[in-house]
Amino acid sequence: MASQIEKGIKAIQKEVKTIKDKLEKFIKDLTKIGRSKPAKKAASKQTSVKKATAGKKSAPAKKKPAPKKTVAKKATAKAGTDFASVVEIIGNSESGIDAKALMEKTGFDAKKISNIVFKARNKGLIKAISKGVYAKA
Repeated sequence: MASQIEKGIKAIQKEVKTIKDKLEKFIKDLTKIGRSKPAKKAASKQTSVKKATAGKKSAPAKKKPAPKKTVAKKATAKAGTDFASVVEIIGNSESGIDAKALMEKTGFDAKKISNIVFKARNKGLIKAISKGVYAKA
């Protein structure tokens, strides 16, 4: 009976080794695929397009217009938005206002107040007087 168990264990070990070898080969193949350059595929598409249009006369290449320069706009809050209402409440407070009071006045949850305050501070509309207390910049 012991010899049968030993034979069974050896057979299982052999199967495990075979599976391990196959897995290592599979991983090696995957790493080769990961290292391949996708630019070659793009180049082959270009050549097929060139071949297809080789017999046709093409119009001269047009120059693309230069991108328009954008002028930085002054940060303002749009009237009627949640953002505008929070910034207005902060601006109207004389000594600053904390997040809890903002939540009570607006009815917004803490996450929404936090996001609006973050955006308004980044735009330079408000400033932090102390931790959690904000005033007009």
